[in-house]
Amino acid sequence: LDAAIQLVGKVRNDIMTHQLIDYLLGDTTGAPQDPIYIYRLYFSLGRVVDAAKTAEIIAKQDMDNGRYKDAHGTLVEAIRNLEQRNVHVPQSLRQDFILLHSYLLVKPTLKRGLNLTATKLLERCLNRLSRFPVHDKSIMCTAVLTAQKAGLNDLALKWARELIVMNDYRDSVPQKFQRKVEQIVRKSGRVKLGPESEGLGLLNPAEAGTSLCPLTNLHLADLELTSPGAGKEQLPMCVASGKHMSLEDWMFCPNSGFPAKRS
Repeated sequence: LDAAIQLVGKVRNDIMTHQLIDYLLGDTTGAPQDPIYIYRLYFSLGRVVDAAKTAEIIAKQDMDNGRYKDAHGTLVEAIRNLEQRNVHVPQSLRQDFILLHSYLLVKPTLKRGLNLTATKLLERCLNRLSRFPVHDKSIMCTAVLTAQKAGLNDLALKWARELIVMNDYRDSVPQKFQRKVEQIVRKSGRVKLGPESEGLGLLNPAEAGTSLCPLTNLHLADLELTSPGAGKEQLPMCVASGKHMSLEDWMFCPNSGFPAKRS
């Protein structure tokens, strides 16, 4: 199929193109092929907008089935292909990449003991939790316990209360974690809660920093990805940390080619 796609992309013959599309969609065989081939065909034909839309559809299907690494790989490939052609990357495609990449950064971030950073990464996931239907409750449970470790008691309580009223909560969350989540709620009346910043003294000091916004040159919390400027533009994200990029600390990851902080 890859060879057929390359050939059709090279000769640009309408009859061959439609025959291949019909085959890939299953119109001639009754057995549709993996949608990734339609995506690659569109790119081969130079139909980059259609290719980007198809990539988003494929990634959503993978996310709906809990195949997050597959979805991430599709989005990375689509963004690379668009950038190599100097084509604008749609905001929706970029946002889906940020969402998935933030999710995949959580585990290595927790291993490094960076609980605030992990909490903020998880918060991005919770803000679009419907995109993780297979693991929505486990993600929220992780967010609750991580926020508690970070000393963000208000946030941990808020998420714990939301979690325990979700459908199938007891069937989806292991019992040992259920006890920890419910204990947070039970103890909320006996624990002093206040502004979330009160818990920052428990954190690794390196986590609570700010850096200059690359668009406005104003100081901004490291993990904030929206510019403080009037346009509220989306900022480039460091693929190594999930933080926003800064002009004075900019490089490109040698593996992905995406922006990353030198530090």
